Amino acid sequence: MITVLKLLFVPMQTWQRISLARRGVLWILILQVLPLLLVGLAVESYSLIHLGEYRSGLATLIKVRPEDAVRYSAVYLSLLLASVLVTSQVLAWITRSFHVKTTYTQCFTLMAYGYCPVILGRFLDAIPKLNSWVCLALGALGAFVVLYHGVALSLKPDQTKGFGLYLVSILLVLFPSAVANLLAQFVLHGKLLS
Repeated sequence: MITVLKLLFVPMQTWQRISLARRGVLWILILQVLPLLLVGLAVESYSLIHLGEYRSGLATLIKVRPEDAVRYSAVYLSLLLASVLVTSQVLAWITRSFHVKTTYTQCFTLMAYGYCPVILGRFLDAIPKLNSWVCLALGALGAFVVLYHGVALSLKPDQTKGFGLYLVSILLVLFPSAVANLLAQFVLHGKLLS
């Protein structure tokens, strides 16, 4: 979690350390992304069960049943993990179409850390009156910051191709995150998998 906060506040130096460390996919997944996601969803689930969820149509807090909170967290966890893994492969294919030689590990590193601000939004989503989409939007803004230096230092493209890859990487974080949030909200409200 400290690495993610450093990426938000001192991104250049943090990305330099990350790119020099050259960690593998499993290391980043197990020691960076998964713990952050599990803790964030645990905090959010605890809040849903004990504080409730604000539903604007009812203008009141509604406590969520524990089984619904667990189902919501499981769906969100699996969708976000799948998004990180799949978008890393998609980014690898796209970089090749840009004639930038990258590996899956480089693309995974960028996507994993690019998704981390979105995952941090799960902590904000524990505040009952704060809309889930606002938390996602704040996470997306953080992703813009993290990905800006990440594309240059992780993928190492030519300067002319860097901005295009930056825009692509933003889209690869935003759309799957939004879909995961939408589907998880459907599960939470009993419209899916109930």
